[in-house]
Formats: sequence, C-alpha cells, structure tokens
Amino acid sequence: MRRSVSLWPSFLAFMSIAGPALAHEDENCMAPLPITASFVREAGTFGYSGFAGSPSTPAFVIGGLSPLHGAPEVNADGSVIFLRGADGAWRAALPTPGDTIIRVYARPDDGAAIIVTTIQTEGPGYYWTLVRLREGFSSASCAVVEFPETLERGSEFLELMDLDITANGRGEIIGHANTQEHGVLWYRYTTRDGGTTWSAPRRLRRGRDARAGGYELIAESDAPEALMSELERFAASR
Repeated sequence: MRRSVSLWPSFLAFMSIAGPALAHEDENCMAPLPITASFVREAGTFGYSGFAGSPSTPAFVIGGLSPLHGAPEVNADGSVIFLRGADGAWRAALPTPGDTIIRVYARPDDGAAIIVTTIQTEGPGYYWTLVRLREGFSSASCAVVEFPETLERGSEFLELMDLDITANGRGEIIGHANTQEHGVLWYRYTTRDGGTTWSAPRRLRRGRDARAGGYELIAESDAPEALMSELERFAASR
C-alpha cells in the first residue's frame, strides 16, 4: 500500500526521449528530469499522490526528492511531477528546484493548469511560485508571488486559501497568515494578464474565496495503483 504525499503542506538536465519536450521561459521552471526505475523509486520515498486524468488534463503522479538522499541520476530536490502523454509515454519535471507542491489547479475548458509551490525545508518559505502550464502541460512559465514584508520571515507565512482567474485574464489569490502580533491576517493579490504578473499584497478585512473564474482545485488523493503500475513499467523499460 503506497502512502499518500500531500499536495498541500507536504511536486536537470535531460528529458525522457519518448515524450515531447516542454518549452519553458526559465530553465528552472519545469526543468526536465530523466525517468529510470531507480529515480521513480527514490521519488516515492515519501509516498505519491496522483490524478487519473480527464479529457483536458493529463494524468500525473507527484513524488518528492529529499535534499539528504536524492537520486543518483540528478542533483536536485523538491517535488517532482510525472506526466503521462496522450501516446502513453511519460515525462518528468521539477516544477521549481527545492520547492514543494502545495496546490494544483486546472481549467477544464482548455487544459491549462497552475501548480503552486513553496519552500518547506528548514522552515516556511517567503513566496509562492506559480507554474502556469498550457496546451495539455506542453509549455510552462513561472511567476513568483512574494509574501507581505510585514510577516516575520522564518516563522510567519501565507497559507494559500484560494486562487482563480477568469477568461479575460483577471484573477485573485487569497491567503492568510497567523501572526504573533495581530492574529490572523488576510491578504489578496490580483492579476490582469492571466497570472503572468501579480499586484503587491493588499490586506482584507475578512477572509473570503477568490472571485469565481475558470480554474478548479484538483483534490488530494493517493496515486491510483493502475497509474503507478503504468509509470513503473515505463521506467523499467528505459
């Protein structure tokens, strides 16, 4: 029985030649990784989560690389995502080096998705990275959203509560922080260009969800056994 790895607080050199290359604007954004049997085993040290796929969103498996152990094939750590192509071939990528995947959102109408990552090693991070995926996860770009400067780094951080973007590119991120001095504080970020850039954080008087758009949160779940078996067979054939 495989353990689940949380999508919340618990997702380079080469690409599997059987899968299509990922175009990316930053070499550290969805950096490709090799797929071998030993690498897949190592990425499952803390368990796997997964999504069986839908007509618009490909199936994927999320694992993690420990900074203490690592895989012999790569010098990297953080969450790893394995993506199954329409032809059944798999490819692997490191969304952002050293970061942990905390949320995955998908847009059913066109297959776009957003992976949200942050640092969770030796204390909380001070930003989110939004990995924006398009065209069935075939291309990627990253945007960094920094936490409010008023938060105490290393002890206070924003917890992501909701994210959504409308068809015209306007969107919001809503998060809150538990502070020592002021208790729970709520913040809002906005975008007008589909998530390429985001505003500075603005305080909210009370908590609320992001205004409705086209993205849906992919719920946390164990990686389906059939999906894991398929990934392991593919890796064994490399």
